[in-house]
Amino acid sequence: MKIKDTQINNNLEVDLFGEVDEELKESIISANEQKKTELRKSKNIFTQLQNAEANDRATLIEKEAIRIKKRHINKELASLAKVKIESLQSSQLKELKTLDVEVTPKDLIQIMTFLALSSSPYGELEKQEIIKFFDDQCNFLHEAEFLNQDGPNAPMKRVDDKISKMVPYDPCSCLYQWFYRVDDEGIGGIDYKNNKLDIFQIYTLQVEMFIKMFMYVFDVKYYPEWDEEFNFPSQRPTIKKLLDIGLILYPHEFKKILNAGTQYLDDRGAYPPNIVANDQNGVLHFKLLHRPKVFLSLNIFDYYDREEVIYDYIVGGLILEAFGVFTAKTPKYLHGLFDSSFSVNTSQRISREKRSEEDIFETNDEFNRRYRALGYAWNDGLFGPFEYSITEEFVSFKWKYPKFFQLDSIADIEADHTSLFEFVILDYEGGTKGYPFAYGAEYRGGKI
Repeated sequence: MKIKDTQINNNLEVDLFGEVDEELKESIISANEQKKTELRKSKNIFTQLQNAEANDRATLIEKEAIRIKKRHINKELASLAKVKIESLQSSQLKELKTLDVEVTPKDLIQIMTFLALSSSPYGELEKQEIIKFFDDQCNFLHEAEFLNQDGPNAPMKRVDDKISKMVPYDPCSCLYQWFYRVDDEGIGGIDYKNNKLDIFQIYTLQVEMFIKMFMYVFDVKYYPEWDEEFNFPSQRPTIKKLLDIGLILYPHEFKKILNAGTQYLDDRGAYPPNIVANDQNGVLHFKLLHRPKVFLSLNIFDYYDREEVIYDYIVGGLILEAFGVFTAKTPKYLHGLFDSSFSVNTSQRISREKRSEEDIFETNDEFNRRYRALGYAWNDGLFGPFEYSITEEFVSFKWKYPKFFQLDSIADIEADHTSLFEFVILDYEGGTKGYPFAYGAEYRGGKI
């Protein structure tokens, strides 16, 4: 064939297909290159396996399985993000255009990741968990029900032996530990606590809290493995862009996330703790006005669940330390529950200490038995009947105290003069470590 004939045939080939779609052409080339790359990788791993020793071979197989799993997870997230982008409403598109913002699958995956994190206690989130927080239309799940062990790593409430249900979305409870690391004083936190900010300044503070918190959460210095897994931005403009997109695509959730910043300041800034109490005819009415749902992990060994701690202090009887003293008229069969001996002119307060009298040395086993006995006696009603309720916003407690109890002044109780609630609520060290409560004790103290 002559050169001229070849040129003619080439021209005929172009003419037969008409005008070439450059994007389609590039897409096909890219797909083919990816297939070639994957083929080369598979051949490479096969060659490595052939040449490796037995131990190394097992390691290579494990690494390859992890790589395949990650690729599958990334494809699932990208597919779900595409569903969301393709289903955007005209009003949402208009808002994005007004802000001159274009949503990419990468942006949406990062937003989805942050939403999942905002509902993950103790900041524990693995990439394969993210998709469990969304339905097949990429809507963030609220109070969804799952078979036990099948749901996401979110705060759950058991419905029955087979079903658990997500508790109402409360980002402050799970993001609390990240806000805890933010230095809010330099961005208006002090002025907020002193009620010096107007509504627009408060919103600006909330945005600043979000950006600072976001930077800390995905700081490569602290969490290098997250950078590899999630590839999050660290620059302020990009983080602000994600916030703007989140407020348009997930307005309910991101408004709550912004409010979480000031909710944290309200909770953390209360010193002494917010307490309301009164005495009505021998019945103490007590309210702790702090949100019970707070999860905090300061290190891998120290997990703090505020609601669990409050529950343990109430049910275990240690809450009594904050309210007053037991007089010398306390029945003798209860004397062994205190850390000091009674006498005619002395009163005793429930405490968290070992017995410290010169002639008494309390071993750890004796200490443990005493605290368990306190919990059982308390639930048996030997100190009088009590009731309590733990809601999303506060804790309420009522106790008909016995005649052998001397109530502290209401002013002292509200000022937390024993520092019990400062210890439990604000210091995050007031967990139940070292306090052997009477777990499984059944309340038999009757009604007030």
